[in-house]
Amino acid sequence: MTNQLKDKDAILDCLEHTSGQSTNMRWDKLYLIVGDAPREHSGIETAFRFHLDHLIRNQLDVDNFLELAILVINKGKMRPKAIFILLQDIFRGYSNKDCSNWFSFIEKHSKDLHEICNIDSSSKPVAVKGFTGLLKNLSKTSEETTFCGRILVALTRILPLSDPSGVNKKGLINTDNITEFNVDAERNEMVLEDDSPIEFKLHSKFWSLIQIMQNIPTVLENQETWNIFLENSSSVLETFKNVELDIPDDLDESELSDAYFTKFLTFAKLINLEFKDPYFRRHILIQFLICFQYLLSGPTKLSDKKESDIRSLRRNTRSLLSKTFNQGQSISRSISNALNREHNWMEWKKEGCPSFENKELKRKLPPEDLEVEPTPKRPKYDSFGESVLDSLWNESLTIDEFDGMKKGEDFLQNALDEIDEELPKEMRMVREPVYIWKAMRVLSRTSFNTIQDIGSLKKDEELEIWMEKKKGVHNNQAMDEE
Repeated sequence: MTNQLKDKDAILDCLEHTSGQSTNMRWDKLYLIVGDAPREHSGIETAFRFHLDHLIRNQLDVDNFLELAILVINKGKMRPKAIFILLQDIFRGYSNKDCSNWFSFIEKHSKDLHEICNIDSSSKPVAVKGFTGLLKNLSKTSEETTFCGRILVALTRILPLSDPSGVNKKGLINTDNITEFNVDAERNEMVLEDDSPIEFKLHSKFWSLIQIMQNIPTVLENQETWNIFLENSSSVLETFKNVELDIPDDLDESELSDAYFTKFLTFAKLINLEFKDPYFRRHILIQFLICFQYLLSGPTKLSDKKESDIRSLRRNTRSLLSKTFNQGQSISRSISNALNREHNWMEWKKEGCPSFENKELKRKLPPEDLEVEPTPKRPKYDSFGESVLDSLWNESLTIDEFDGMKKGEDFLQNALDEIDEELPKEMRMVREPVYIWKAMRVLSRTSFNTIQDIGSLKKDEELEIWMEKKKGVHNNQAMDEE
């Protein structure tokens, strides 16, 4: 412990005296102190946090220091997640305005931070915690809405697309995000220009459509809601087609910022300007495509007529998005690729997650006179910590003898029979943790929607409750057939 404190003091002195030098020069001098000592005992991480606190308190530049921290991590002398701990210190030490002005450093080094996350998966939750903590500190003013968008974009660049923090596994919808507007009050106050192609009726249709899109499953609840959704969607898309975008003649697309985020208001007098705004149009069209994707690939099967209507609206939406100002075709292709990827993943899950590997070709037998070394036997181990794992590992079962994973109904049949026999609940196999784990694994590969149904029940007895409901449904169907 004493040596670690000495190293920390020496590293602090080195960081203070080399301030202003290049990153490589600072690392060379730092290595003379750290040497080949393990990163857990070098005290370097503690020293870096002390020095960063000094820089923040004295309002000194931190960019060169953070570049040094990234280099030290790549050299293996500091834990990968340390860089995100340092970023959290900056978020806490800076005001929101200072964070916004300084955030370009993270955008510039997003590739380096992404590679660090790939080195050590334990750094991902630290990164998510730091950025979401910063988001919570921001208010919903127009300026900080733009900064919120920059934070989210940076987070998507740093973390991989498949990271659990960005995957909605259960398909939950945030119904708390509500857009409110007073129709009667705005009808009395609204005064549109004579040459405006936007009528108040369309304004009401548009924002009521946005309310429906915030919880898209409600579209399928009854035919009336479906007709309203189709009518309003067609009206909005037709208006987008007829209204020209308001773009200055001397504006160059290459000069526009990639990070532009705003909050559009529901005031009726602004609807004419919003429909001419290319960013507004792009946001709405992308929301349309996401909603159409859910309706076409969701758990509810559409009728042929409804599916045809949605596909027609989707074609019109893609056409409008590709013609929207500022790289419309590129954005349209990117959105289509992302949605196609999600659609293929959903179909793969519905089909029971079949293997992508090609079937193994028959191997030619070697000549009889060729000596072939025997395949080494798998070593046996006394204990893995669980008796089930011990028996599974030491089982002498060959690939040819393994008949593959059972189907969901076959695997659950014995447990369903126990429910018929009215066996006491505490004696049922569905109460055994190992059986529950196996059943959930089988169901996740054979029935994608079943996992969502089970997850909404009581945690401790969710599988048993679901099976009792399933048994009751089958009994009722049998009685109806008789």
